[in-house]
Amino acid sequence: MFMGKKLIPCVSVAAAVFAAAAAVSAEEPANEKKILNMNQFKEYTLAQGEIYKVFVKKDDGATTVTFPSAISKIAGVNVSTDGSTDFQISAQPGGYYFNLVALREGATGTLTVVFNRKTYILYLVQNNEKAFAAVNFIGGSGSGGASAGGGGAVTPARLLSLIDMAKAYDVLSKRYPTELRDSTRFAKKATFQFEKFQMDLLEVIRFNHEDTLVFKLLLRNDTDEEILYDKFSFSVQAGNRTYYMSAADATGVMPPKSSTYAFFTITGTPEGCRNNLAADNEFRIGVTAQYMDPQPVAVEPEPNLEEPSSIPEADEKVKKIEAEFDKRLSTLLDSMEKTLARIESQEAAIQVEQPEEAALQVEEPTAVVVNGSVSQEPEEQPSAAEADAGEVEKQLTEVQDNVSWWDFSEFPDNLAFLVNWMKF
Repeated sequence: MFMGKKLIPCVSVAAAVFAAAAAVSAEEPANEKKILNMNQFKEYTLAQGEIYKVFVKKDDGATTVTFPSAISKIAGVNVSTDGSTDFQISAQPGGYYFNLVALREGATGTLTVVFNRKTYILYLVQNNEKAFAAVNFIGGSGSGGASAGGGGAVTPARLLSLIDMAKAYDVLSKRYPTELRDSTRFAKKATFQFEKFQMDLLEVIRFNHEDTLVFKLLLRNDTDEEILYDKFSFSVQAGNRTYYMSAADATGVMPPKSSTYAFFTITGTPEGCRNNLAADNEFRIGVTAQYMDPQPVAVEPEPNLEEPSSIPEADEKVKKIEAEFDKRLSTLLDSMEKTLARIESQEAAIQVEQPEEAALQVEEPTAVVVNGSVSQEPEEQPSAAEADAGEVEKQLTEVQDNVSWWDFSEFPDNLAFLVNWMKF
């Protein structure tokens, strides 16, 4: 019994220890998977026309997005800096990275990034299981091409280090020549004249391992005004191809009557391949100054015709037009009233007069000769009998007019009446 009593607790303890060990071993894979999910890394090669899906964290961390060098602009849909949308972004002007946090489960959004004068679209999706802790964009746009040894992309930190090496090239070549064994230096005096300033290309240094060229410039401002320029807008044209900067070390400001230095790099090609450009090429350098940007056209509002103008001359002109209009309107109204009154009076007179049963015919006047003068008198309408008598008389008159009377002197006097009677 004693042994039994002692064994039971021992068995219980052993079982408990075994269960705890099994629980620990079961928790370890779960924790590892959770840690792995919390620190997933994604790398994309930049290429225009593609849409990059980025899974964003919620509650348990942020997603950091990194570009090879400084980002020019960022714009987003359903993304804000104050947390008023489903995604919140944190970015610094001129920075090469930004942080994203999702504020709602299952949220989606779009982010547009302008980098080296090219636009890239990121499609944001909230998903804690697939969320990326870091997203790194490499290659493309001439920034971050692969190294000669295939060791991966050139990081922004390495590009800035190459610029520092170019600045101290003379010192390094004397003290640490092995550090520059894979580089080529070419002093080049070329001048590019812009509207308000002058740019001198002093030298170009190529670092072959990184497939990167460092350009040293001297910017001269001879005007009395300060000139602002976009220090991330440098570009190089070699032959028929244009290469955009991958990193820059410049102030972005040219004070009046000053000369300032600027450095920038190009790495690889816009397609993400090696450029293999020699330092002694005939390069043409470009940069964008603030005064070069086109100013927006001011849209002037249309004048409100209902409200009088505030200009005295315009007010006087409007008053004259209104007075002339009132005068013409008054004259027209008076004329209309007189016409209506005349029409009403005529209608009243027609209603008072009673029309006769038989309409009187208007007789035409007949000319009557009295003592050689002509007077106009209306002729009376003859009756039927008078018409017949008049017709006979007319015929007799016509006959008489046609009679040729004989000369009675040719006949005896006692026969004249007989001849005349016979004639009739």
